[in-house]
Amino acid sequence: MTQSLIFAITVLISTHFVAAVDITEGRPYLIFRKAGGYLLGADRLTWYANTDSWWDWSCFCHREYAYLELKGLGFHQVIDEVMFHFEKVGTGNKYRLRLGSNWRDVLNKKYVYYHPDKSWAEFSDRDHAAIFEVKSDGAGDKNNSKVDIVAQRITLESKFLENIRLSKKELEFLTYNKSDLYGLSKNMLDQMSKNAEKFKNISSSPENGPWLITLDTATEVQKYSNSSTLRKKIYEKRYQVGCSKSYNNSYVIEELRRLYQHFAELHGCQNIAVCQLQNSMANNLSAVDKFLENLVSRAVIKANEEYSILRNFSKSIGIQNFQVSDKLYVKNLYNLKQSQVNFTEIREYFPMQYVLNEVFNFIERAFGITMIKDSSNYETYAVGVTLYNVFDHDDNEYLGSIYFDLIERKGKDKGGWTSILRDSGIILNIKPILVIALNFDLDNKLSISMIAKLLHELGHALQNILSKPTSNEVLEFPSMFMQHFSSNFEIIRSFSSHYVTGELIPRSKLDLVKKNRKEFYGTSLLVQVYLSIIDQNLFLNINTSWSDIVADVRRRFNIPEVIGDTTCKFSHLFNTNYAGKYYSYLWSEAMALELHEFLLRDDDLSFNEKALRIRKLIFELKNVTSGAEAFKLIIGSNSPNENYLLEHYGI
Repeated sequence: MTQSLIFAITVLISTHFVAAVDITEGRPYLIFRKAGGYLLGADRLTWYANTDSWWDWSCFCHREYAYLELKGLGFHQVIDEVMFHFEKVGTGNKYRLRLGSNWRDVLNKKYVYYHPDKSWAEFSDRDHAAIFEVKSDGAGDKNNSKVDIVAQRITLESKFLENIRLSKKELEFLTYNKSDLYGLSKNMLDQMSKNAEKFKNISSSPENGPWLITLDTATEVQKYSNSSTLRKKIYEKRYQVGCSKSYNNSYVIEELRRLYQHFAELHGCQNIAVCQLQNSMANNLSAVDKFLENLVSRAVIKANEEYSILRNFSKSIGIQNFQVSDKLYVKNLYNLKQSQVNFTEIREYFPMQYVLNEVFNFIERAFGITMIKDSSNYETYAVGVTLYNVFDHDDNEYLGSIYFDLIERKGKDKGGWTSILRDSGIILNIKPILVIALNFDLDNKLSISMIAKLLHELGHALQNILSKPTSNEVLEFPSMFMQHFSSNFEIIRSFSSHYVTGELIPRSKLDLVKKNRKEFYGTSLLVQVYLSIIDQNLFLNINTSWSDIVADVRRRFNIPEVIGDTTCKFSHLFNTNYAGKYYSYLWSEAMALELHEFLLRDDDLSFNEKALRIRKLIFELKNVTSGAEAFKLIIGSNSPNENYLLEHYGI
């Protein structure tokens, strides 16, 4: 159905801002010229739209402009922890836009704007929250019901995350026995001491304690503490997150499942898993079930073998009664004994800027895409962030721009992600702008796993520059494909140059890394397969309680105790993109590995011919209607061969 959007925008403008409206292909932007600060919101905005659409807001600053874009209902994270929350107001069709430095601030009703000096300031709901009204264009109550469901889902997802946060807080505890913390680094003891003073308001020192163990830092304690009692206490508390007596997500999970079922029925689907197939690279749920079942049986065997290795090794280090809570501690000692890899030395061969340049050279040679550092004098949003413009190598056509925000800094979210700051538009020839955010160390030397993360995010960025993704599998496919170049050590070696001598990393060192890499890979695979099966069953068996579904899956597939259940705290399973299709991660990875085999095998086509074919069909989706069709044109099959995935995980 063609969706018409009519936007009536009324903005009360401060004397510090000049505002304009740029409506591009149904995507409205409020654009504020930089003049003393970036305003992240309007005083009042009324819009009229077909409510069959899901919309929210995102905002970013590029060069001298700040953009506020309407995109889809829900949370959307932007650079440096800016969060936007779309919520219903009262009983009518009015909604409020909240802005916060993070989702906690949003829930606490804090509103912020951003100054050029990078400082946050609060403003009041009454003065600056954007209030606007959603009106149907005549589609009737069905569309209004969809909007109501989305609004309820957002509230429940917020509650889910809040329960996790509060239960983590509830379950943290002080320890007074320093001998229990033997093996932890000085930095970790210092952090735990500061946490005790900050959150418990008591006097503490790194040397004498007491030390506060929070569940966000508990992994390090489990990994290094020589106290089995402390390790067990932490393990038990970690599995209460989201399921504690005071902050339990059971009700939230059941309500989210009910909402997704209702939403699916409004769209004429039997359930949300079936709805997701309409925009998926999987042909049907039977193909998904077969794929997961072929993986789980093999992964269970491998995970049990790996658990036995740890159990046997634990006896050699004096642990006679090995328990699941000892796994991280024993695994760490096992790796230290078995590994011959000096990871600090490995990093010396991969200075960040050299790696970045060589990765860009590789992308240009393989895919005909040129990346050039922006030569303008515009200030980026943080120190160390660089802007690169992307061009087609053959005709020098400008394709888009990418901000590279690669170094950790205070206040920056952990992990890595790619955000679309401005989407593309064909009619007005709007080119996309993205940010790749990672948290590399300040020493500017990269590990091979860091390079894998960089390649993964570049896959996301290049795909969004070259095409418009239409499904999660397509969304993850190019990122997985790019990431797995880090598994080809001849390619990785070409990215190396010792930061002092300039020499390539010796192949002998890479051989040791390769051998070390596959330790306990079977357990890692089983975690993802298990979550995928849980996800499918949660939305297929809507009349069975989530706890009974978990128990049934564990029984049917003989899931070992080493794979704990995280349904209460794993929000991905209830996210719009992944509810009913969490398997897309594994599906994409299997396809990417099979595509790598095609690219690197010896046959009549050269590497460059095959790489350019992959660019056209997979990244650009050129002359194809779906990613599934593109994959079939290259490989000759609708579904990925899971054997490539099993081989990658050492099974």
